[in-house]
Amino acid sequence: MKSLPRKGRSSNEVLDAMRDLKKEDVQWEDGRVWCLVFHAGDEISQFLKEAYTTYFSENALNPTAFPSLKRMENEVVSMATRLLGGNDYTVGNLTTGGTESILMAVKTAREWGRDRGIKKPEMVVPTSAHPAFDKAAHYFDVKIARVPVDKDFKASVSAMRKAINKRTVLLVASAPQYPQGVVDPIQDIARLASKKGILCHVDACVGGMMLPFVRDLGYEVPPFDFSVPGVTSISADLHKYGYAAKGASLVMYNSPELRKYQYFAYTDWPGGIYVSPTMTGTRPGGAIAAAWAIMHRLGFDGYREIAQKVMQARDKIRDGINAIPGIRVPGTPHMSVMCIVSDRADVNIYEVGDNMSAKGWHMDRQQDPDSLHLTLNFGHIEAADEFLSDLEDAVAAARSTYDPEAAKKERRRNMLMKGALKILPGPVATKATELGTKIMGMDGGLPNRTAAMYGMMASLPNRGDVESIVIDLLDKMTRHEPGTKPILPEEE
Repeated sequence: MKSLPRKGRSSNEVLDAMRDLKKEDVQWEDGRVWCLVFHAGDEISQFLKEAYTTYFSENALNPTAFPSLKRMENEVVSMATRLLGGNDYTVGNLTTGGTESILMAVKTAREWGRDRGIKKPEMVVPTSAHPAFDKAAHYFDVKIARVPVDKDFKASVSAMRKAINKRTVLLVASAPQYPQGVVDPIQDIARLASKKGILCHVDACVGGMMLPFVRDLGYEVPPFDFSVPGVTSISADLHKYGYAAKGASLVMYNSPELRKYQYFAYTDWPGGIYVSPTMTGTRPGGAIAAAWAIMHRLGFDGYREIAQKVMQARDKIRDGINAIPGIRVPGTPHMSVMCIVSDRADVNIYEVGDNMSAKGWHMDRQQDPDSLHLTLNFGHIEAADEFLSDLEDAVAAARSTYDPEAAKKERRRNMLMKGALKILPGPVATKATELGTKIMGMDGGLPNRTAAMYGMMASLPNRGDVESIVIDLLDKMTRHEPGTKPILPEEE
């Protein structure tokens, strides 16, 4: 176990150790990370750091102590809601990220439902919607009904209609949904919600600060924002395509009356009256200040210019992917979020992903269908040609190493495992699953190559066991194991 050092180290020593440690991370500065990081250039990054540190110590928990943060937050909300079809009655709050924004929207819907006598509220969500809705359902005891998407990956309105019952308080749509980057039929979903007298939330965490500019550039963007009758709330991340510093997101409502269900107040504490608009108590002032600063620094024209360059790169990369035999971009992405699939038996898309990882590219793996994910932003514009060249090589390498007999054996093994686990008693099936993870080399963390692991995981019929596997992996990765080499060497 690592102990607190007896004596402090010099600033240079600590900072140098951090810089050395950072070399182990993926090099996002080169545009090689297709998720997690949104970069609008070095000059903007430096500007954001200055804006953030100007409010490094301030806390927006108490708006009377720091009225400047209150003013900046209100302006950010006003600018964003106007961009997203709002009016003078549209309100919102800054949160730490998309997950918190979604949590707040679900909590609001729960309280709204309870106020109408619904003791056990439910919500209807397409399978493509973000897992934050499942997290919200778990945290707030709201039953979630996941319904299928259509062949074009958009939420099935007919399936949502069938899933509604007298306890349903919320319908959810995405703009766009993350896996394939398509915008759900929000007009139809919002119309259905309005007809049933329930709420409709649009998860625009990814697209909220991109789609308005894509639409202004002349690309086809389905109606998705507050201009759509029946949309009652929207979540939109500022630290994604708003290029703000992390963590900054927005949750917005079409009326102040609805937002009041989001708030928490406790008036009987000896420490005073406590009221909080969002999940957190402490609200870092730096994130609010940086969000306000970048929106003023770029303005509508600046965001539009960035969006134009990103969409041009999107078109180039999408067309380049579709030109490589064996892979393609499925669906019709409405902006710069998409994925890559393979329809050929001799091109395992996860093998392609492993080959790209070996070349230094970081892409998320997805399932149903098996795919590699791309979130293209300004930081990827210069990397487009190199990415397509390496991707073509990665596909060729996957095809050249394809062994039909080995693939057949792996499919047979997974089918046998799937069949056996269906008939084995629960505890025995769980032990067998644990043995499978050890065979795959997953008992000590993620293996270097993940294609076989994803194939095996997809075959497991008991999703509870799969959850246990990934939770166990996370647990191992977030422990300080005995014998771990310290970042800074111990002093004598």
